Amino acid sequence: MKKSLVYFMKPVGMDGPIKIGCSGAVEDRLLSLAIWSPFPLEIIGTVQGTMADEHFLHDCFADQHSHHEWFLSSPRLRDIIDLIVSAGTVDVARERLTPVGCLRGNNRGRKWTESMRRRMSYSSRIRHVQSQVRKEVGENAPWHAPDDVDAIIERWYRTRKTPPAADIGRLDQYLADPIAHSVVPSWLRMRKAA
Repeated sequence: MKKSLVYFMKPVGMDGPIKIGCSGAVEDRLLSLAIWSPFPLEIIGTVQGTMADEHFLHDCFADQHSHHEWFLSSPRLRDIIDLIVSAGTVDVARERLTPVGCLRGNNRGRKWTESMRRRMSYSSRIRHVQSQVRKEVGENAPWHAPDDVDAIIERWYRTRKTPPAADIGRLDQYLADPIAHSVVPSWLRMRKAA
């Protein structure tokens, strides 16, 4: 029987996002995820562990959750990964970490602050309008949120603090007329230039 490993994965040459997973076939998991990733991926560490270990780490970094099993990179997360990998066990993290939420099921037990609720609301609405714009104008027309809008949401995730009123105003401006404020994605710009 193959032993399961808790693994940490990220895009090559980037700090994050970082995937915290558990698998009995980590290399196969890397290959299957790489098929859909816009960036090459790499395993940054593995230790023997269980799904319970994976869930514990997910819950400890729930405040940095990006999507699915991916988490925003932070010095705290990278330090814990280094500690776990050098010790060869998730148990060392149990001595230093406390769960801050729960990512399974319907997020029962997750401690949602007002800032987190607003951030999730803005993130969801931005994803929704991007989807609507793509349906309305097609792939070859502008449909991606501008870099400054993405940067505001990224900072909000990273700092966990509500952005200043000017940044909230910019998000509202984009949401009010996403077609006028959308940009052509870089991969389409490069394809058109070629």
